[in-house]
Amino acid sequence: MVITIDGPVASGKTTIGLLLSIELSKIFHKSFYFLDTGLIYRKYAYLLINNKLNKNKKFKKFDIKYFEELIINNTKPKEFEKKMNYLFTEEIAIYTSKIATEKKIRDYLTSIQIKLVNNKDTVVVGRDSGSIVFKNADFKFFLYASNYIRALRRYYQYKESNPSILKKLSFSDILNKIIERDSQDKNRKYAPLPDITNLPPDFILINTDNLTIPQTIEKIISIITSNFTKQDSKTNLNNY
Repeated sequence: MVITIDGPVASGKTTIGLLLSIELSKIFHKSFYFLDTGLIYRKYAYLLINNKLNKNKKFKKFDIKYFEELIINNTKPKEFEKKMNYLFTEEIAIYTSKIATEKKIRDYLTSIQIKLVNNKDTVVVGRDSGSIVFKNADFKFFLYASNYIRALRRYYQYKESNPSILKKLSFSDILNKIIERDSQDKNRKYAPLPDITNLPPDFILINTDNLTIPQTIEKIISIITSNFTKQDSKTNLNNY
């Protein structure tokens, strides 16, 4: 079973997806893996930088073994965050944003994602995981929340995990960055972020403005457990 969770920046999809994979493993008594597709791009940027290929924007394919650490199971958020912390430097963030718009790179990294997930029960999160990468996923969720709520959540996330950054960023700065990132994601030439007003009919839309993380996970699990045996379930589940 492949479950995709897409959504804009700061929609909570990574934490929700990771915890969901743990809960599904318990419910179905088998391992569910988790893959954050955004980390695929960060890891590729990291590899280019380490191989000194970033200066000339050279395209290079790397052995899939370099990406295998990104698909995980039974890993809690704090442990996951610590393990992947090396991919969150400013240099990698800047370079990732540059290469993520290149079609050749997107096509290559899409193939990496498909190989990593092959024959595994997996929760995949991203911005185009259901619309582009895993079009035949068993369940496709799209999480969204207002700009203000997403900025507020990101603010408290920084306050808990990286309070020093708030010396440089005000709440208004965080809000503006979210709005700017939304615009970039929706208007990029290749694989843009879907608009919630024009989602494909097999997407399940969830507004998380008034939902906590546990409530969102509970809602997703309820949908999956009540419908996963129905072959045509996806066409009737829009707008939850």
